[in-house]
Amino acid sequence: MSASARPALRDAVAELAAAPRRAALSRRTVLLAALGAVLALAVALRLTGLTAQSLWYDEGSSLLRSGGASWSAWAADLTATHASERYQPLYFALLRAWRGVAGDGEAALRGLSVVCGVAAVAVIGAAGGLVGGARHGVLAALLLAASAFAVTYSQEVRPYALLMLLAALQLWAVLHGVARPQRSGAARRVAWLVGGLGAYAGPFAILASAALAAAHLAVTRRWRAWLAWWGPVLLLALPLLVYLALSLVDPAPPRAEVVNPRQQPLWQNALFVAYGLIGGASFGPPPESLRGGAAALYGWLPALAALAAAAAICAGLAWRARRAVDDAHRRLVRLLALTLAVGVVAQLAFAALSGFNWQPRHACALLLPLVLLAPLAVTAARGAAARAGALALAALLVANGLSLAHYFGDPAYQRDDYRAAAAYLRGAAGPDTAVVVLWGRPELLAYYGAAGAIDGTLFGRGYLAQRLDAAVGAHRDVLLVLNRAYYFDDDPAAALRQTLAAQFAPAGSASLPAFEFHRFRRIGGAAGEGH
Repeated sequence: MSASARPALRDAVAELAAAPRRAALSRRTVLLAALGAVLALAVALRLTGLTAQSLWYDEGSSLLRSGGASWSAWAADLTATHASERYQPLYFALLRAWRGVAGDGEAALRGLSVVCGVAAVAVIGAAGGLVGGARHGVLAALLLAASAFAVTYSQEVRPYALLMLLAALQLWAVLHGVARPQRSGAARRVAWLVGGLGAYAGPFAILASAALAAAHLAVTRRWRAWLAWWGPVLLLALPLLVYLALSLVDPAPPRAEVVNPRQQPLWQNALFVAYGLIGGASFGPPPESLRGGAAALYGWLPALAALAAAAAICAGLAWRARRAVDDAHRRLVRLLALTLAVGVVAQLAFAALSGFNWQPRHACALLLPLVLLAPLAVTAARGAAARAGALALAALLVANGLSLAHYFGDPAYQRDDYRAAAAYLRGAAGPDTAVVVLWGRPELLAYYGAAGAIDGTLFGRGYLAQRLDAAVGAHRDVLLVLNRAYYFDDDPAAALRQTLAAQFAPAGSASLPAFEFHRFRRIGGAAGEGH
């Protein structure tokens, strides 16, 4: 070989050696760009129509439970209530602090959930990378970013986006500890902090931690190492666990708020939870129509069957594909599958024993193992199986797109419109009219500019006429407000006419979505006449 040819040969060899590095760098750049695009999608979906709908009943509860002139007044109010919020102090403390910085506007109030929802997508992307590599992480992040369920609860002033973020951080920490036991110190400390503080996010966060802890022990089978992970979590959570135990023997006063009791058979709740997580709560019939029984589901059976088929294909291919991954990654897959299975059993048992109205939002932590396992149908499959898995994942994304279209654009799927109710009251309630809320949130009416409504939610039915008479003073007319009137009575108008017949006469009614307004006039004129 000539001397002049040697440099060219060296350059060619160097070029060949550098090609794999350039290819790997290019692939990494593409994957990072894809992850960035997924996060941008997550932000865009969670900001879309953020203030299009007014705050609704449950968000009014969050507004009330995160207020108070001081932190001590806030704590006293939260512990005094017998509503479920008393067991979720973490979210309401964070919301109170958030309000002090961001303000009380609709976008500001919902901003905390937006931040938690987007952060959960990023954490799931990192956790997915541990399970099946960078491509798997991008797909898992995409499934959560586009999840109609996750988008919905990332736009509510409620604890569920925070719960998803806490569960995602816990999953990432434990997966990291199993995948890289020699470098798990930081992950273990994250698990301690998130698991311990997460207990203060409520019973469903505790159930999620318990399911993950059980799966962790089943996979590692090392008691001492397991106790090093979960012992500090238990110590941090112990004050709340004691508080929960004491609450069980502290009977609520007769007129206390209570957790909403089950309104359908448990199997119907379970079905709603299943498709609500996979396709979004607005995928099937409007949730309010389900209160009338299973008949509302019949027209949706083909769509629900298609959703179930896509989910079953993903599950079957993911289960089959687990054999294609190495032993280390197989342990992570087993950990996720066990976490999901134990979590489902724990929530079903809790729902059966407590009798509460189990809804998809209560099961939000179960969504995370699902989105981490589903991409195995593509990333760990080959050939025709991988193509079938890609089609099934695409079908799930389409279903969530349909659900989001309902959520953003169909009034039948939208929540209580307190903004419209307050506008109606401002026009309908004159100086001689007392506004009394028999079921609903007077605080939300005041938030939207209809201040002065009397809170009659604790008046009861037995002495309603007498309590109304005393509450409205010299006002001649009474405008009664019922948000979700079915909680008051199956036929509210007839019930009110019968209950108030001796002292008040009906004088008209009106309705808005989720609201009824019933006007009554004193019999005999001003207060005190005819008594």
